[in-house]
Amino acid sequence: MTPKIRHSTRHRISVVLVFLLATLGATSLQFVALSVLPEGSPLLLALPLAGGALFTAFMLLLIRKQCARCPLPERNDHLEHARNDRHEEILRLRRQAAEAERQTLALQRQIAECTPGDYSERRIESRFQAAFHATPDPILFINAATGLVVEVNESFLRLLRMSWREVLGAPVQTILHWRTPEDAKRFRNVHATGTASNLRAGISAGNGTHREFLISVRRMDLEGVRCDIIIARDITDMELLRSELADKTELLESILRHIPYYIYWKNPRHRYAGANDLFRRALLGDRTLPLEGLTDDEIPISPFAGDVAGTPPNAMAGAMAGAMDGTQSRAEDARVLETGQPVIHEERAMWLGGRLADVLVSKVPLRDKAGSISGLLGIMADISDLRRSERQFAMLLNGIPDPAWIKDAEGRYIVANRALSELTGVPAADIPGRTDADILPPDMARRCMANERAVVQQGVPLRNDEPCEIAGRTAWYEVIRQPLTETDADGTVRVTGTMGIARDISQRRKAEDEIRTLSRALEQSSAAVAITSREGDIEYVNPRYTEITGYLPAEATGRPPHFLRSLPDMEPQEIWQRIHCGDQWRGEVRTTRKGGEQCWIFASVSPLMDDAGTILQALVVLDDITGKKEQEEYIRFMAMHDGLTSLPNRRLFMSQLRHAVAVHQRDATPFALLFIDLNDFKKINDTHGHDAGDTVLRTVARRLVDSLREVDTAARLGGDEFVVLLHGVSGREEVRTASHRIAEAICRPVRIGAEPCVVTPAIGVAMCPQHGTDPDELLSLADKAMYLCKNERNCPYVECGIQPEG
Repeated sequence: MTPKIRHSTRHRISVVLVFLLATLGATSLQFVALSVLPEGSPLLLALPLAGGALFTAFMLLLIRKQCARCPLPERNDHLEHARNDRHEEILRLRRQAAEAERQTLALQRQIAECTPGDYSERRIESRFQAAFHATPDPILFINAATGLVVEVNESFLRLLRMSWREVLGAPVQTILHWRTPEDAKRFRNVHATGTASNLRAGISAGNGTHREFLISVRRMDLEGVRCDIIIARDITDMELLRSELADKTELLESILRHIPYYIYWKNPRHRYAGANDLFRRALLGDRTLPLEGLTDDEIPISPFAGDVAGTPPNAMAGAMAGAMDGTQSRAEDARVLETGQPVIHEERAMWLGGRLADVLVSKVPLRDKAGSISGLLGIMADISDLRRSERQFAMLLNGIPDPAWIKDAEGRYIVANRALSELTGVPAADIPGRTDADILPPDMARRCMANERAVVQQGVPLRNDEPCEIAGRTAWYEVIRQPLTETDADGTVRVTGTMGIARDISQRRKAEDEIRTLSRALEQSSAAVAITSREGDIEYVNPRYTEITGYLPAEATGRPPHFLRSLPDMEPQEIWQRIHCGDQWRGEVRTTRKGGEQCWIFASVSPLMDDAGTILQALVVLDDITGKKEQEEYIRFMAMHDGLTSLPNRRLFMSQLRHAVAVHQRDATPFALLFIDLNDFKKINDTHGHDAGDTVLRTVARRLVDSLREVDTAARLGGDEFVVLLHGVSGREEVRTASHRIAEAICRPVRIGAEPCVVTPAIGVAMCPQHGTDPDELLSLADKAMYLCKNERNCPYVECGIQPEG
């Protein structure tokens, strides 16, 4: 252990010894004083204090000397200052000890000199001091002239959390804080009145707390000095209770003023002890009229009671009295006051505010602290609006032609309308409280109960079609079930029941079946069907429509039918005008599919009307007649053309020839007619067969067409005979050139199998107008010229066939 630590330890031990010795000395002096001094003497308190102080000073001197012999191993300024402070404290204690010794000697002299009378007075004073300090109320003695505190009891010191020296001599204004100027004024007037009571003041304690006091002041002489005795009674807790009571009273009065119930209370003698304003107005017509102390029989007729529905005021008063203070009401009051059994929610009709109202009446006993019945409390709730709403709801529910109901979460009926009663055969009044199992067939009940549980568990609406078999009749109903929910204070949503309605859809399902049948027919129809709006935009197309037009439903919907753009001789608006007039339109239209392919359709557009004849939509039916048109075209083509070479046949050629003559006669346009025959063609058929001959004919026909102009015409009259009509030729030289070109084209070898075959033509020419203007005559002349060419095998191809003019 270091020297510094040893010194510190010895110092602490010395301090403890000083305390013990000082305590022992003070105790010894107190024992001596009790045996010598009279009871209640102030020296009983002073001598022990003086002795303790002397012993303390003496022991501190000894400790200082002892510690001085044991210096610390190291010195510094801090320790030097501490030693100086201790020295000064010892000097102060010495002075206090000397003063205490002088006071002790003075007290001893007073004791020796006192007489028995003085001793008695001092004993009385001692008792007064004991009572003064023992009283629980704080007491102050105030010098009336200066307003300073001259004495204070222990209760006040405990209240202020201050010492006696801090309070004595303090101004009273620093201790008492008057609540109102009136309290301060009354305190200042004590010199005139001599006393004042019930003054309110606040006193702040040393720990920061504040309390309220009720002050009493009395002026008196104390040892020749005018003093004010102030007695303070702590009313803080009482004020808090009074404030709480006032708040609760105000709250209760506010509740009674604003609660929408008629509330009253009576004493055990059946007399009114009070009521809220609503009850007073309903009963008396004026809330200021006195009610307290009256019985039901003594209540005056309400001044607001007038003629309601032909009822005179006295009859109304009687009706009201019958409800309020009649035999039934008095019997209820007596039962509640005698037995303590409450009357809860008794519903009855009574007059309130000049009208007959539906009221719920409740009466409960009032009890005192001992549990005895001290009166009764009556509460009346006007449920007229509720009952009116219930009646209106029942009327609304029964006005629904479909079965409707409300159930709780367990599936028990709460409300059912007349339609459900008629459906099930159970009276409407007997349905509430029952379940589906009680009123429906077993299979139907199980199905309905399962659906109800699903709605309650999932909390979502359910709509489905359900069959119903009751009383031998089978029908389909669309049942809609809706969950009924409540939201708790924490925001949780609970399903408390379900509401449902069932609509008979038997006819609708029958119609839907028919519609489905028609829809399947449309979907599988070989005709294209489209339904448009009244304005002409497509709303529906069947698959065949897509097959014919190439347009998908999404592409066709919302647009007019595409074929209307291809009408050759009318506008689409004209068709819709017919439709709006109730007429229909039909016709053949050559149009284009989505991919650009040409096609023929037969279209029919008809109006769709409702039962009243109002045009709602239009029906478009399309039929693809492209094949039919092609067949007709082929027939017409074959009627006017050669089947082997596809060249115009005699019939078509003669028509064109007559047309050329007509043109010549109109505008003098000349033309030439060439009659062509193949030399030795029979040998080709005999040698190579008819197929080879057909090949030669088709090749000659193709070469013949290729060698002509677009305005010229070539035709096959039959066999190996061809004719050519040259339009607009100006003379023989132009005819000769065309003939040589044709002959050269025909003479080119034709490959038949592996062998080439050469065919030569014989051409006869007739010109218009040189050789005539009659079509048949021109054809006959050209035929004769052709035979001349055949006979002149050595002459050129064409020239020999030209007829000399004239």
